[in-house]
Formats: sequence, structure tokens, C-alpha cells
Amino acid sequence: MHRQQWIMILCTAALVASFSKELGQAQEPAPPVSATASQAPAAASNKPGKKKYSHANDFLIRGTVFTDKALSFPGVQLRIRRAGEKKFRWESYTNSRGEFAVRVPQGSDYEMVVRAKGFAEQTRTIDAKTGGNEKHEAQLRTVRGVVSDKSESPLSGSVVFLKNVRTNSVRSSYTDDTGNYRFSGLDPNADYELHAEKEGAKSQTRTVSSFDSRKDIVLNLKIDKKKT
Repeated sequence: MHRQQWIMILCTAALVASFSKELGQAQEPAPPVSATASQAPAAASNKPGKKKYSHANDFLIRGTVFTDKALSFPGVQLRIRRAGEKKFRWESYTNSRGEFAVRVPQGSDYEMVVRAKGFAEQTRTIDAKTGGNEKHEAQLRTVRGVVSDKSESPLSGSVVFLKNVRTNSVRSSYTDDTGNYRFSGLDPNADYELHAEKEGAKSQTRTVSSFDSRKDIVLNLKIDKKKT
């Protein structure tokens, strides 16, 4: 059985203006009519006509879908409906760069359901009641730091492991010549566990909480060269 993975969405809703030109149809001049006959169209013109929908105040919901490894995700299905409704009225798919854009009427709350094979389905709520740009998903996070021994000497070539507690997926990275490591594109809604290893020795496990609002988190790790 394959373990479900999570996907991340960066999404914005923006008020956009749609410009269109009304093209009038050329008409041949009509022959003169009597005063009695000309009153009929005038009376008919007093009746209110059916108002056409204008896209001038539409909202543009756009963004990018990433995998749990922070890679852009093409071909993801996005379905949108008004909040409280069962029927989905708008549907789109991400392009080759994982990007999408859907135009919806202003003045409602919307639910966007994101679906991809092998990944957990996710729902995002979008407020399209006001104009301007509004961020609906937090920025991805970065965790970085230095791995050193107890004498504060940097340890190059150490392996740093980063575990997503929610999905149990693990990423790893080697420290550079100055002992630095870096993980970027982390889900702000997930908790992570982090530790470093070298030559059989291991650092303490550090935790990155989803309640930590920092986008750039620095965690330095220390390894006791004695085997644990």
C-alpha cells in the first residue's frame, strides 16, 4: 500500500479588470415612417432589457502547486465551488510549471479542492469579497544551520535528516566545507524533526513546529564525536 503524500499550494486571489469593446452592427437607413408607427418602438424601448454579466470585477485565483519535496507539480486538478454549494462550477489543471489561474465572480467565498493521484486531497478557502491582492497560503519555509562538534568546530560531510512528521517522508542533505546545511520549500502547516549524523555519532533531534511563524529558521546542531 502506498503512503499518501501531501501537496502544497501557494495561492492568491486578485481583483482583475476585463476590458471589452461593444461593436455596433451597421444598419441600412430605413424608409420614413408615420408618426403613429414610430411610437411603437419608443414604447418598447421603455422595457428594461436583460442585463449582461460583466467580467470587469472578476477575481483571478492563481497560484502554484508543489509536491512535498517542493517541486512544481503539473497536471494537478483544481475544482472550485461557492462555499456551501455541492456542485463544482469551475475546473482547471496546473500547467507544466505547476501554475494555475481561474477567474470567478467577485462577492463570494469559494472552496478550491486540489486533487492529484497518489496525494492527499486538499481544500483551500478563498475570500473574493474585496478587491486587491490577498495572500491565502503562507510562504514556504526554510530551515538552515551549522553542524559542529562540542568544541564548535564545523563538521563538513555530516548527513542532516529532516522528517515530515505528518507524512513520515524524510529528506537528507550533506553539510558543506563550513558545516552548513539548508532545506528549503518546507510546508508551513507541517511539523518537522531534524538531526545530524557523522561516523556513527548523532546529534539531538530538534523540532520545527507548524506554530512557528518564521519563514527562515536557523537551527544549529552539535554532534558528540563519541558514538551514542
